[in-house]
Amino acid sequence: MLTTPLNSSLESEFQKGLYALKLKRFYQQRKVKNHTRALVSISILFLVAAAFNGFPILYLGIVTFLWVVFGLSNLIDAFFLSRAERRLGDDVEFSFNPSFRTSVAFDSNEVSTIVRMLPERKTTLTWKQFTGYIDSGEVLLLATTNPKLHWSFTRQEMGDEAYDTLRTLAKVKLPALKTYYDQRNEWWRFLMSGTL
Repeated sequence: MLTTPLNSSLESEFQKGLYALKLKRFYQQRKVKNHTRALVSISILFLVAAAFNGFPILYLGIVTFLWVVFGLSNLIDAFFLSRAERRLGDDVEFSFNPSFRTSVAFDSNEVSTIVRMLPERKTTLTWKQFTGYIDSGEVLLLATTNPKLHWSFTRQEMGDEAYDTLRTLAKVKLPALKTYYDQRNEWWRFLMSGTL
């Protein structure tokens, strides 16, 4: 399992966002359960009242209306919550992903990475999508055409053989970067500090 330490402030920021989404999901599920129980009780009362009054359309209409409103409300909540979860997943993949990388495979054509997030997905990058590398001997940083997407690999986590193979391929296929990839990117500066 390959993982790369992340800037503590960014990791804290992500964890807060993840916790907030989990909390929202929990309260949404609890709201659905509570509303369902309440609606079932109300529906039973209305249906009993309707039975004693010859099943007038008014009672049945009220019950149907309540269930429709309840269903639409929860569908809307679920849609916006799932969209927020997907956006958080994108942030993980394109800004914070190395901390959540679970496995890496690479060859002369591409680097494939499985990222654990919401939901789990696989990311494949060809070598053409990398713009350069910086190698400290212990940490290999790969920059991509996306300013927000950087990959880092460490000798300690990969092992000597895998690390040396990847750095050799990087040196053959990519130009060496001598300066920071993006001076405005705090995470990139964090990864660079103390490694070169």
